[in-house]
Amino acid sequence: MPTYALRVKLTYAPGSKVGVNTWHIRTAGAPIPGPLSVVTLIKNWYTAVAAEMFPTDMKADYDGTLTEVNSDTPALVGGITPFTVAGSQTAASYGPAGVGFCVGWKTSLASRQGRGRTFISPISLGAFQADGTIVDTRLTPVKTACTALVNGSIADGNGAVVIYSQGTPKGGVPPAKGHGVARDIVGTSTNDKVAWLSSRRG
Repeated sequence: MPTYALRVKLTYAPGSKVGVNTWHIRTAGAPIPGPLSVVTLIKNWYTAVAAEMFPTDMKADYDGTLTEVNSDTPALVGGITPFTVAGSQTAASYGPAGVGFCVGWKTSLASRQGRGRTFISPISLGAFQADGTIVDTRLTPVKTACTALVNGSIADGNGAVVIYSQGTPKGGVPPAKGHGVARDIVGTSTNDKVAWLSSRRG
């Protein structure tokens, strides 16, 4: 099954003003232009996250393109239904630049090659508690959305969200250059603590 990189651009007011989340998906065959169920799962995830964590002037954009990975002649696929998701929280009210939260994604392989992470930063100032953790009433819907994405991915017969790794498992054989292994996500975890990316502070 072909595997593709899907990039979602985040735009916001403070710090670097732009960031990118890179997802990987597999499909049953070459994607047909139009809506793609696994992309809809990712859109729904951003919709839930944005409602709790994004100010109204922060948004997540997907341009409708996919970049094939794991191929010596990678294809660039266009025409997938794009999406734009904007926040619902107070405009221009952000926490520290580059600081937000991190979602962990799990596969059946319990090692570094079988784990993935999605960073969301910055986030609304109102999402932080006085002790620096994330407000429970904001984090709970995010966790629910993460579970929905995992369950939807598992149930999707035409594709899945995957963790794509070009690393070499302990004792394994290194993959050929430009190739790796895609493993379906089967679980998720989101800790009630902040995470940060230094590249999004400046």
